[in-house]
Amino acid sequence: MVLSQNQGYPLLIYGNYMRELTTESLLPIRNVIPGQNYGNIKARLDQLLPEDLAQSFSRIEVRYKDATWYSDSDRIYRPYSEAGELEKEEIAIRLEEIKKMASGALLEQMPYVEDLFVVPDADAIFWYKADDGEMNVVISQWGFEKRTIEQQTNVICDLISAPRPLTQIQVVLKCKFSNGEPAADFEFYLNIFNNKKLCRTSDKGEYSIGSLFPDKQFSVETPDGSQKIEFTVKKDAEYYVVFELPEEEELSEEVEVDDDNSNGEEDQKIEVPRPEPDRMVTIRLLGYKGEFLPDMPFKLRMADGKILEGITDKEGNTSIPLKDLPVGKKCNISFTMTAEYQKSLSLKKNVVEK
Repeated sequence: MVLSQNQGYPLLIYGNYMRELTTESLLPIRNVIPGQNYGNIKARLDQLLPEDLAQSFSRIEVRYKDATWYSDSDRIYRPYSEAGELEKEEIAIRLEEIKKMASGALLEQMPYVEDLFVVPDADAIFWYKADDGEMNVVISQWGFEKRTIEQQTNVICDLISAPRPLTQIQVVLKCKFSNGEPAADFEFYLNIFNNKKLCRTSDKGEYSIGSLFPDKQFSVETPDGSQKIEFTVKKDAEYYVVFELPEEEELSEEVEVDDDNSNGEEDQKIEVPRPEPDRMVTIRLLGYKGEFLPDMPFKLRMADGKILEGITDKEGNTSIPLKDLPVGKKCNISFTMTAEYQKSLSLKKNVVEK
């Protein structure tokens, strides 16, 4: 183990007052950054990071069997276990900020940056809350873990990922169409954190954004940009989204068939629109030259494996209730263009011309 070794008990360093955070035996812990001088690491942190961020990592004085960790402040910091539930959530928020900023700034210069956030236990984290409510955190014993053969959890990562019911609010969007039906499996844009993200609702028409701070603003937007609904996060609020349906009465889809593949089964994809009451989807099958394909048996395969079978009318059309189709998903229509069928078309054409 290579560590910085200082004699005595210094209270002043680089003109700053230092206060002891904790003194621990080195026997039950071990370093996780082998071959590195921890004193040099701290000096590099002071050099590469902004001052307030660098001070989040304590200084260290190592003796033969124990070590002392110091803060760069005369404030009295308290161990994590003395924090209340609200303070613990605020500590987690601050740890998340420190980890994000430090990782981004140090990744190229310190490939072991993630190991800086390894600590033996939660009480290696010290905190101080200012009169204005600002939470200050100092990490002691950074780069150390318990000396055990058992698999260890990442203490700081666990604290960051824990739920924060006292400081953040769980936000779930409840989406429906203007006809009152749930907007199930529906794509939309979520504008949040200066980012535009394409999202999709569940089969119940819901979408969980996650935990957000009160007064956080976000908006929901349709893919075509025709609708934009804005929200502000509030305690005990509900977040309802109503998507307007298009006013068109019927959707027609023309599918052209390549006569060169007359003996094979043709597959075409049809995208299903948003539902309206009693709305029908009309599918028209056309040949390569644009001629109708009357009396053509076909199969419509859904994304979930369901198959609908039918046959076109004398003008090559067939109508299917939209409620029988999966909303917002694509279906495959398949049919067989046999030589006999093509011959029958020719006969019908001759009869019409006569």
